[in-house]
Amino acid sequence: MGGERPAEHLVDHFVCIGAATPLQPNANVTAPAAHPSSTGAAISILLEQAWMTENLYSYPPSRPVPEGFAAALGAFCLPSGLRLVHGPAASKQASARKMAPTAAPASAQVTAQPPPPLSTSYACFVFTDDKYSRMYGHCLTTYTRVSPDTRMAAETAFPGRSSAPNSTLSTTAAAVNSSQHQPSGTKCQSGLALPSESDAAPAQPAPRSIGDVAAAAGIDPSSLWSPLCLCILSSSHYPLAFKSALLALNSLASASVVAPLDVAVETILMHLVDHVPRPVAGGPVVRFALHPALPALHVACSSLEELPATDYSVDTLLATLKPRQLIKVIALLLLEWQGGVVSGDA
Repeated sequence: MGGERPAEHLVDHFVCIGAATPLQPNANVTAPAAHPSSTGAAISILLEQAWMTENLYSYPPSRPVPEGFAAALGAFCLPSGLRLVHGPAASKQASARKMAPTAAPASAQVTAQPPPPLSTSYACFVFTDDKYSRMYGHCLTTYTRVSPDTRMAAETAFPGRSSAPNSTLSTTAAAVNSSQHQPSGTKCQSGLALPSESDAAPAQPAPRSIGDVAAAAGIDPSSLWSPLCLCILSSSHYPLAFKSALLALNSLASASVVAPLDVAVETILMHLVDHVPRPVAGGPVVRFALHPALPALHVACSSLEELPATDYSVDTLLATLKPRQLIKVIALLLLEWQGGVVSGDA
């Protein structure tokens, strides 16, 4: 189609996916159960509620991701929804990482990487449109600190509370007072006078920022992390090469927070998307490096007369399958069936 770049480039799109601003509950994901206390409700909002995602950054800007693919990217990268994580709090020298690639040195020690259990994870998926053309997604999920000033949508409601915009986190005393439907001046069995509604503590407005909710839950706002997905979209499927490229980009972006790199991350990303060619069937191996200090990566494509080369060893697969399963797989391949392998082995 007009305006599209030819398919000879290895990477079609680079997309960064994260939490939408302001934070909005994801209605397509089951909401957490109600909590009896306001503190439990606040914690539930922070750690159990699934939030909407959005495409924070996309390259190249001159050619956006096809609309159908773009709308589904968040669901593919975070199938269980985007949920905040309670991790290590920020130290005095810690700073939040951002991956809208910023200029940044290869020799700089990466200190902004989130420690376990907030380690990165990698996954692959494939889009198929109505014309049966495929677009492979390669996603690296890492974490970035949530700013306490991050706003929440006005319609956000606390579990177990009214969903109206004016829903509140009332104090315990106010909750007790509102539950007693007796006129002012009457006495309970203990002989104590019950205050009227006008004497009750005024309801406080619902928190409208992450910092407010964290304070209500007794959580250090700097200990909240949000998933950040770095995604390569390509018409070719090279999982190991793309995983290495994403890990390198993530490390370089983290290093750029500490000190400026000798090669800006924007330049590295532009080189990967705009200048690395896709290998030709039966042609030479394509080698490329993202940074002079990093090892070169390589991709290749078998000729049409050869079996497709895998980007990973099949020795583990053959050693794992039982003889009966292996015979069944070979029989299906002889019948020209297509099979998929699902494994929990990283």
